[in-house]
Amino acid sequence: MKNLIKLGFAALLSMNFMTATAQNNNTENENSLLWEVSGNGLSKPSYIAGTFHILCSKDFEIKPKTWNALNQAENFVMEINYTDQNEIVAMQKMMAADKKISEQLTPEEAKELDKILADYGTNLKNIDHQTPQALYALIATKAIPCPPNEVKMYEIELLKTALKNKKSVNGLEKVDDQIYSIGQSYNLKEVISQLKLSKEYTIASQKMT
Repeated sequence: MKNLIKLGFAALLSMNFMTATAQNNNTENENSLLWEVSGNGLSKPSYIAGTFHILCSKDFEIKPKTWNALNQAENFVMEINYTDQNEIVAMQKMMAADKKISEQLTPEEAKELDKILADYGTNLKNIDHQTPQALYALIATKAIPCPPNEVKMYEIELLKTALKNKKSVNGLEKVDDQIYSIGQSYNLKEVISQLKLSKEYTIASQKMT
């Protein structure tokens, strides 16, 4: 279950797409997920790739043009630098709470949450010592309609190649900042409300893949 939550949290940390304005004279490519940023005094081009982040193996594909862009780049920059041990430690700290979830709910609310969690393949006892942020990470698992061992992450696959080719790896944001944002956006009661929408998340995922 901890691995499943970590997978979901990794998905949540990578949900934002990076955007940029780039020159493009071909309107047919306006929906492309790979953009080259060049010109205007830049000595070297940069490439911005938007991804669905996590997909089942059967739906997973990285286009040759993306691999070519990575091969030409000197640096590989993700939203979160998963090679930074400080970021990994921050993710681990996010998992453990000072106060049990059940202690923050009435008996009726705890019973309802336990029933909701059954749809996510777990129960309140298993996640009682987790934070609301970790609980929220379960939502992302509903966007992945396959077992964890059949899941692939775009960033990780690209990262493997970047490391193999000894490229510099960096991150745009910190785990702590994103955890704080999630905490500010959703309290425990609001997280539970989101968990109730499991079917909606599954349907939305199916429409996008």
